Order: sequence, then structure tokens, then C-alpha cells
Amino acid sequence: MKRCVFTFLFIGICWWAFFVELLGSHDFEPHVSVLIALGGLVSSALENEDQWYRFLTHLFLHGSLLHLIFNSIALYFGGRFLETLVGSGLFILTFFISGIAGGWCGLMTSGPQTVLIGASGAVMGVLSALLIYVRSL
Repeated sequence: MKRCVFTFLFIGICWWAFFVELLGSHDFEPHVSVLIALGGLVSSALENEDQWYRFLTHLFLHGSLLHLIFNSIALYFGGRFLETLVGSGLFILTFFISGIAGGWCGLMTSGPQTVLIGASGAVMGVLSALLIYVRSL
């Protein structure tokens, strides 16, 4: 199996970001204010302050250890195979397009004060792309 550098890099960034969240929260659950400060996706920050980078940063933040563990497991299994099959470039593109699209859909269906976090949209995109690729063989 080829090396899956970006799968492991994305998982590592998620775990590092969670550690930073906990340091800022002084608790075992990240506080909403810390999630916003670290780049959680909030519609008011996009409209009033033009902080479009939040479409990327929210992908690496998680609200609980369980949330992080499940996303890491799904990305570990799905991401390794997709990155091996299609290459790192297409894997990265799939991850970020899916995550940004998931964030956009979340913004369109949630309240203005909702803070969106997590790699779930990106992970679901990776798993869907893997399924589509395997079905096309």
C-alpha cells in the first residue's frame, strides 16, 4: 500500500487542534468561545468580518473526544484507501471540497449563532468518493 501522508496529516492536525482546544478551555470539553476563537464556522463572522478562512479551519476542530475519535477512525480507514487509489492530489481536493460544501450546507440550515465544527462533511465526502470509485471498477 502506498504511503498515505495526507490522511495521517489530517488526522494529526485534528488531534493537535483538539489538544489546543482543551488547553484553551481548561476542561475536558471544548468551550464554544474557544471553538470560535480557533476558527469555528459561524455565519456572523463570515457576514460581518469576512473571515472566509473559517471554511477550512472548522474542519479540524471537534466538540468532544468521541466526535474526534469517530471522525479519525472513519478518515483512517476511508482516507487511506482513497488516497492510495486516486493519489494525494485528488484525495486532498475531495477532502476540502466535501468539507467546505458540508460547512456551506450547515450554514444554510442552521441558526445564525450556531458554531459548526468537525471533519464530518469532509469524511463523508471521502467515504462517498471511495464508494463511487470502488463501484466504478
